[in-house]
Order: sequence, then C-alpha cells, then structure tokens
Amino acid sequence: MLQSQHFYRPAHQVIYEAISELYGRGQPVDPITVAAELGNRGRLEDVGGRVYLHSLVSAVPAATNARYYAEIVRENYLLRSLIEVGSTIADMGYRRESSPLELIDRAEQMVFDISQVRSSGEFSPIGEVISDSFAELERIMSEGRRTGGVETGFRRVDDIITGFQLANLIILAARPSMGKTAFALNVARNVAVGQGKGVALFSLEMSKMELVQRMMCSEARVDSHRLRHGQLQAAEWSKLTTACTPLFTAPLWIDDSASVNLMEIRAKSRRLKAREKNLGLIIVDYLQLMVGDSSAENRQQEISRISRGLKILARDLDVPVLALSQLSRQVEQRSGNRPMLSDLRECVTADTLVCLADGSRSPIAELVGMEPEVLAMSQDGYVATARSDRVWRVGPRPVFEVRLASGRALRGTARHRLLGVEGYVRIEDLEKGAELQAWAPSELFWDRVVDVQPCGVDVVYDLTVPGPANWLADGIVSHNSGAIEQDADVVLFIYRDEVYNKESPDKGTAEIIVGKQRNGPIGECRLAFIQSYTRFADLPGDVRHGEGRGDDASSAGWGRG
Repeated sequence: MLQSQHFYRPAHQVIYEAISELYGRGQPVDPITVAAELGNRGRLEDVGGRVYLHSLVSAVPAATNARYYAEIVRENYLLRSLIEVGSTIADMGYRRESSPLELIDRAEQMVFDISQVRSSGEFSPIGEVISDSFAELERIMSEGRRTGGVETGFRRVDDIITGFQLANLIILAARPSMGKTAFALNVARNVAVGQGKGVALFSLEMSKMELVQRMMCSEARVDSHRLRHGQLQAAEWSKLTTACTPLFTAPLWIDDSASVNLMEIRAKSRRLKAREKNLGLIIVDYLQLMVGDSSAENRQQEISRISRGLKILARDLDVPVLALSQLSRQVEQRSGNRPMLSDLRECVTADTLVCLADGSRSPIAELVGMEPEVLAMSQDGYVATARSDRVWRVGPRPVFEVRLASGRALRGTARHRLLGVEGYVRIEDLEKGAELQAWAPSELFWDRVVDVQPCGVDVVYDLTVPGPANWLADGIVSHNSGAIEQDADVVLFIYRDEVYNKESPDKGTAEIIVGKQRNGPIGECRLAFIQSYTRFADLPGDVRHGEGRGDDASSAGWGRG
C-alpha cells in the first residue's frame, strides 16, 4: 500500500526504505535490525539515531491497526500531491507555454495520475508475477470463463484471441459495407449487458440516435429498415420495448462529438474511468475520422500519431481499446478481395538500401529482426540519426520502380510514400519530372524523377522509426508507413463475400480474420450476419450446450436455406 515517498518527513522515508529492504531479504524487522541497516548505509544519525527509532515503536498504540495507519499516511500524501499539482497547474496557466487545450489535457492527466496512486517504472520480482498469474487463472476457472480478457461474446473469436486483453490496442479493419460498426456495437452490447462492464463508445461517423436505434433493432431482432420508416407492427413494438430493458440500464456511454481529437478522447476516457470503476472497453469508430496533430506534415503522419496515442491510452487506463479502421480500395484490386495485414502498410523490396548511422548502406532484407540505428530527416529538415524499432518481411506485393536523375532507383508498393516538394507523395502518384528529397554525404538536395514503371510482384519489407517517422532508402526520404499495424496488439478484419458476389454460397455469413496477434496465433472464423438486424451472431453449433446466451444465429432464425 505504501512507498517511501508517501511519508512527509525525509527521515521517515529513509527509515521506511530500510524496513522494506530488510523485509524483502526475508530478515526480521525491529529497532535493532533497522538501526544496523541504517548504520550500514551511513544514515542512522541522519534519521535521529537509535533513540528516535525506539521512540517510533513506543508511539504505536496497536500494531493490529497498521493498515489503518497506512491509509492515513497515504491519504495525507494524496492531499499534498493535490496541493502540489494545483500549484503546478496554476503556474502552467500563467506561463502559457502551450495551447489552452494542451494545458487542460496535461492538467487532467496530472490529477488522474494522483487518483490512480500508481508507481511507474518499478521492477517486479518474478515470484510476485507468478503468484498474481496463478491467482488470475484460478479466478477465471472459478468463474467458468474461457478467456482472461474482456470477452467479445462470440465463441469462435474468443477461442482465437482469448478476448480483448487489458492495455491492448485492437484494430478492426474492413472495406465499407462489411459491418465494422455493427460488429463493434455487438461487442459493446455483449460487454456491457452480458458482462456488466463499462463501455465507452466514441462515434465520429454516426449520431447517438442512429447507434442506439441499431442496437435496439439488433437486440429485439426487428427489421431496422422498417423501424426507420415507421412500419413496425404492434407485436414488433412490444418486442422492441421488452428487448431494450437490459440496454436501458447497461453501463454503455456514447459520445458522438464530430471531429474529436486524441486529446479529447484521452480526457473523456480518464474522467469516465474515474467515474466507472469497472470500465472494460473503449471503442473508437473510426480511426481515419479523428482529428490529428496540426503539426504533422501530412495525414499519414497524423494517423501514425493517433494510433500510437490510442496504444498509450490503453496502457495508461489498463483497458482494451478497439479502434475501427477503413481499408483502401487496393483490397478490391486483388483476386478474392480478402483483406490481409499488408493492406495496412506500404513497403519496399528486399534490395532497398537502408542508410545506417555509421555511414554504411545495408539491404533491408539483411536487417530483419534488428533495431538498427538509421539516418532519417529531422523535423527541421536536417539529416539525423534515429533508432528503428522493427524491420520485417511483409510478403509478396505488386511493386513499381522509381528511377531518379542521379541514377538512384527504388522499388516499392504503389502507395509507399516518398518526400516530394509539397510533402509526401505515393509512388503511384509520382510523375516524370517530379522532385524528391534525397541525401548526399554533404547535404539534402532535390532529385528529379526520370521514370516510374510497374515491375511485377516481389517480396517486400518494411522498417519503422518512431519519432522522425521516416528513414533514408538509398538516400531518398521514405515515410514510416506501418504505425497502425505496428502499434496494434491484435488486428481483426471482416470479410463478407456477398458484398462482391451476389450469388455467393456464403451469403448470410462473415469471416473474422485475425491478421495479427502479438501474443497468440492468427487464424479466422465464421459468424452469421443478419443484415436486417445489423447483427453478428455465433453460427448454430458454436454455442455449447448450457452456454446459450440467446444471441446465437439459430435463435435469430438464421439458416443457409
């Protein structure tokens, strides 16, 4: 419960550290052993000597009340912290070193940190972690749960990802009309109603009324089209009112503010976390509609900062964050139209030379699995060194070759971005005569594009550099493209074949593709999709006997004909 800094007097902080050290070594704690420990540290006289240590022991009325005394110490620490933070916030307001909104966000974070009473950066002995892990596993088994995280409510999905884990960022990506929002709403309902955990839903695309009406139709199993046109029968109205009873009291909170930015989402989530102690999930619908950092050079850099910020939010609040993402049309240019992980990024071929900090150049394929120090362009336009935190093989993709007047050439995917005169530009949008920023040992200069031609399919690779968000590919300033995929702990895709093929044999179903899972397998499963209810459901047979939650496809009247 206590740490040394919670004590007001420096002498008490030193004494408590000595007590904790003795206890941690499994040695007895009493005035004599503590005095010896302090003597070994050369701090005994600093705290008042042996006489003061004995006086502390004699001043304790009853050792059995130690927990209550500890709470008094902690409460006073919180009050002092609040006073200190209040003074700091007032000083921030007077100094005006940032914009008012940024200062408010910083102030809210400082107050939130006090309420959490957390210690950051502390080591944990493995024994404690093992004990905590066994306690968690025993709790899961005693509760009859299949997962250690927040369950999505869909058996096959939970079987693969074991639920949404605490502090994880989950990306749910798909093309339009695949049902991203419907899936997110179904998960929100399952978490809030089925598990009684709080859900924060930020909707940047749809209004509160539209979202709630969708949830009502899904819950009551009534046709959403008929509801919107006022064509429900009396029996359907009765179903609607009955089914909405559990929704009415569910801990589900909706914010439909348009053009919300990351700072606002952080602030609102922190306030809700303080209010809703059992907050289980944060949903953002959808990522590309969020307003990013105005200082970013381009939209892709904005999205990179947003995805990193959402990951930090998940860790700060110890709550999974589900962020929806829209995929580009390149999915539809591929046979089969099924999304894959590489759709979230743009890459270069194996022979692309990476400019390293030591002056050498190495093919990107030879750096896979490393964290090399590379050359990048700083925000003020100079060459600087930066550490890459990941280099990896993406897989085969159609590629283009860009040739420059200096004789340099680079092969990459169509949407890979290079720095042009007016900002980053995709390879597919480059024209002959365009100028790209390039590097020579003495300076940065503008190199002219001679030709851009498709050159078949090749295996491509990618490299991410936090901070500058770029790196020098054979001296050409190349954008760091993989932030969303890199930051995500889990990436889910939705694919419904009937969207592209009206005669599909899989009509009425959807594939949930697990494209990435940091701590588990990838794979896919199939769910029912009832279009008229905008509802996903487990297929018949997926819900084991005795586990039915009333949301399987058979109870919704689903069938394959």
